[in-house]
Amino acid sequence: MPRLAFSWLGVVGAVLLLSNPLPAQSPNDPVMPPLPPPPPRSEPESRDPEGEKEERKGQLGQFLPESDVPWGLDQKMLDSLADRALDYQNYALRFTCLERVRSAIYDDNGEASKEKSTRYEYILARDEGLRYVESRETIKSSGKTAPAEGGKHDVGFPPAYEWTFLFSGFNQPYFAYRDLGEGFEGFDWVRAIGFKGSLPWSGGKDVREWEGIAIVNAVDFTLLEVRAQPSGQSERLEAEFKRWSTSFNLLNMRTGPKPLGYRSWVALGMRRDGLTFPTQMRYDTFRAVSMKDIILTEASIRDYENYRFYGVRTKETIEGTAPP
Repeated sequence: MPRLAFSWLGVVGAVLLLSNPLPAQSPNDPVMPPLPPPPPRSEPESRDPEGEKEERKGQLGQFLPESDVPWGLDQKMLDSLADRALDYQNYALRFTCLERVRSAIYDDNGEASKEKSTRYEYILARDEGLRYVESRETIKSSGKTAPAEGGKHDVGFPPAYEWTFLFSGFNQPYFAYRDLGEGFEGFDWVRAIGFKGSLPWSGGKDVREWEGIAIVNAVDFTLLEVRAQPSGQSERLEAEFKRWSTSFNLLNMRTGPKPLGYRSWVALGMRRDGLTFPTQMRYDTFRAVSMKDIILTEASIRDYENYRFYGVRTKETIEGTAPP
């Protein structure tokens, strides 16, 4: 298996300079500084064949480093990852926490023009299709809570906790995985695993529509971090930009749908009972303005804190022996 014998952050800085990252946000950005760079390739960027850098530079909306590592994980690792996903599933309905949502809309100059910040009581529930859905109650300034306004704050992205099922037995047939190597992040011995979902893009609510890099603990396979973008985003954006740029021009404004791209980042920094739980999620929306350039249009940060855990116990009695 490949081993990362170099600094994670040092190599990634060079990778992003050669890719097409989003423009830097202004010092007055009310949301947050730009995302930290994604995990590095399994090989230093300097080993790339000559000319490959220029090809990668042209990838529209691509912010994840590319890799030549072949797809595929050995069955033992897949089984261990699936077992850990099952542990996360057993905890999905056993906690509640506080969610703080900060969002901003950006103008064409990269300046945040609108900002909102809201706090919620947050819990996961199951819908009729046995999928996990988010349930929220708004926390008012008085400290009292009130039901959140319908699905207003459900923007179509997977809930942060949904990423813990990335390697579940159900999801594995829909993904291709590859081992991008191991290294140290702080005191954690970690492994980077690339993933690519097979479902076509239909809004992004399903994790199987995404590709990216997952950082897991190399010993117990708990999830530590996820960086993702829609599968095949560069090709989709290029096609959408071509359609938009040739659409009808009315008063110097194109009438076609704007070519929008997305990226997501999730950190799981809270530890409990041998598992990790989400502490922050960010997702960005950006727009292609040329075949090479993009501008940030929306950003949202969600912080999760004050976790409270509870257990659900059932008592079974055998017919004929139950007390009156």
